[in-house]
Amino acid sequence: MNFEQRANIKFCFKLGKTFTETHNLMKQVYGDNCVARASVYEWYTRFKNGREDINDDAHTGRPKSTINENSIEVVRNFIKHEPKSSVRYMEMELNIPKSTIYRILTEHLGLQKVCARFVPHNWRLLHDNAPSHRSILVTDFLTKNHILTINHSPYSPDMAPCDFYLFGKMHLSMKGKRYVDVEDIQRACTTILKDVPLNDIKHSFEMLLDRAKRCIESDGDYFE
Repeated sequence: MNFEQRANIKFCFKLGKTFTETHNLMKQVYGDNCVARASVYEWYTRFKNGREDINDDAHTGRPKSTINENSIEVVRNFIKHEPKSSVRYMEMELNIPKSTIYRILTEHLGLQKVCARFVPHNWRLLHDNAPSHRSILVTDFLTKNHILTINHSPYSPDMAPCDFYLFGKMHLSMKGKRYVDVEDIQRACTTILKDVPLNDIKHSFEMLLDRAKRCIESDGDYFE
């Protein structure tokens, strides 16, 4: 997959596409399987500087990495600050072989690969029962990637924490501001979400339980 994507990065560069255009096209074609933005930039720059070869650089002489408490901590701290990083990107940044990073993620940190990302085994998905979320395409995708969903009441549109909590915080911070492009909006949203205190997130799920009880007591009628 990486080899194919490098070839397409080179193809876009030869067509005169900018890096941003190239990255957007790559995301459009490969979706969640697209290599990290940093990798796209790295290879685009290489081709811009005259490189023609799309094969990996030789890693001769690099010592084999062993798994120890230090390497585990290095990987743990990296994904804590860069949770969307690919194994390939981590390999370049940490100078640790991909096989070692993969073992640390799966065997020592208890993560599993879902949608080209590594996530905890015990996470659950709660969505708002929109028809698009219940489509066969989405249901098959969730099943294929072993993503468990929490059943959502069909009578209350405001029971998901995103609806009654997170979206409100984002709207309040972003109201009246203008953004250059989609990526600018994504950066703003990410910054806002990262600034939300952990205790506030915990409280939103406590609110979810309270709302679920109120929905049950109201026998399915709206209560707000």
